[in-house]
Amino acid sequence: MKVERSFVTVNLSNLKYNYEQIKSKMYPNEKMAGVVKANAYGHGDKEISKELENFGVDFFCVASLSEALNLRSVLKKETNILILGFTPYDYIDEVVENGIIQTITSVEVLENLYKYSDKLIKVHLALDTGMSRIGLQINDDLDKYIDFALKHYEVDGIFTHMSTADCMSNELKEFSELQKSRYKEVYLKYKNKIKNFHYKNSASIIRGFENYGNIVRPGIIIYGMNPSDEVADFIDLKPLIEWKSVISSVRMIQKGDAIGYGNSFVASHEMKIATISSGYADGYNRSLSNKGGVLINGKFAPIVGRVCMDQFMVDVSGIDDVHSNMLATLIGKDGGLEITADDVANIYGTVNYDVVCALTNRVKRIYIKE
Repeated sequence: MKVERSFVTVNLSNLKYNYEQIKSKMYPNEKMAGVVKANAYGHGDKEISKELENFGVDFFCVASLSEALNLRSVLKKETNILILGFTPYDYIDEVVENGIIQTITSVEVLENLYKYSDKLIKVHLALDTGMSRIGLQINDDLDKYIDFALKHYEVDGIFTHMSTADCMSNELKEFSELQKSRYKEVYLKYKNKIKNFHYKNSASIIRGFENYGNIVRPGIIIYGMNPSDEVADFIDLKPLIEWKSVISSVRMIQKGDAIGYGNSFVASHEMKIATISSGYADGYNRSLSNKGGVLINGKFAPIVGRVCMDQFMVDVSGIDDVHSNMLATLIGKDGGLEITADDVANIYGTVNYDVVCALTNRVKRIYIKE
């Protein structure tokens, strides 16, 4: 394989493994709706979706019309694509013409969206069971709004989102129970009138939440990462991504020499410095400046100085045989060491989702099976 400036390998064999692990957690009547928004969490939406479709997945969830159209160009005509978010009214005909399902995100949308198309719009109704983000609120008017939807739309499904399913404190587990009870009431009332119901996200699936529906929506677990450390023991997963980047230069610096923008690192002794050909424009966060590190020749090399737009510097003083055109591991294994997306996330106080979703298009994706 040619040395690339910055690239991730995406292991499709691990994707199959994770798919099988998720299936083992599902009830027999449940089908999988793969969540592939945000370019499949940075992994490549077309490639991941096609592979999942080959496994038998015929339902996918995205965040926007542009993501839905991207999938529609490669998936089977009969494969379902649900936009989980809002689509501006003027684009609704494009949704309908491409056989895409639209989410109703609020009462205002419910009462206005159908006016913008001469065709019947296929929708799923979002329920706000406590997250206060999108959806029809659970109140005395809910039945009226569902009846309105049944008159003006092709209502293919109803769903909600569990906002604390990955949290194991008693208080937040109780909140999940509250959300479930609100959703369950609607499910029991309308399950014979409406085809699809779904509420289980990644954490809900692996924790074995009750079977109140016929669809589950795995997201982060498809890609071999856990929704949180609190639920990491509920399923065995394999990460898909390894991120590597080429070294562009190696140089010796002396005591007192500064490294990078703003002179944020000044050498206290002679050091050997390698420059890595990735930066925050590739998705390697600037908050890793003077904190993160990479693996080179099986050893850890800490970042020195600020992460730049296209490159950053690491201390390789204790590592032999480091030269330009060789690879450093930003995420993945090298020798007996490993850096995970969770490790990177923990350094600057974010989540693994943020790390992989941040990967930009100029980081090449290379798909492998092994």
